[in-house]
Amino acid sequence: MLLRHRNILVLATMLLTAAAQANATPAQMDAEYEKQMVEYQQALVPQDAKIKIRAFHTAVKALDRNSIATSVCYPVRIMFRDKQIKLDNREAFLQHFDAVFTQRFNNTLAKVDWTPSVIGDKGITIGSGQIWFDMNGCVVTFNNNWYVM
Repeated sequence: MLLRHRNILVLATMLLTAAAQANATPAQMDAEYEKQMVEYQQALVPQDAKIKIRAFHTAVKALDRNSIATSVCYPVRIMFRDKQIKLDNREAFLQHFDAVFTQRFNNTLAKVDWTPSVIGDKGITIGSGQIWFDMNGCVVTFNNNWYVM
């Protein structure tokens, strides 16, 4: 609830800032709004979560199965054979590891912006929602069918 009120306040501030730019074109105002919204979403990520997400990113780059599995909150959601499934524990996750971390998904993770952002009350994400974390920086969802070309 508090997050929603804060979002409304920040949105109003951004709109007032944009309106104050009398000489700005609509495209410039849109760009400034988007920039401020991203900065706000990034500022909402708790410091402890940022640290955990950075450590998770390091594990992903190294494809360190055990460190990745330790960063996951169970049950975790993944895409498997075009359906979202829940894996209840570390063992199930490790059994499906290669289905999550395909070459295509790994290539996507190498290209996406790993700066974490809070998206409403849904949690923290990186990239375009490829991986979702809770507010403590624990992985809750892999959208491993969402690619960046």
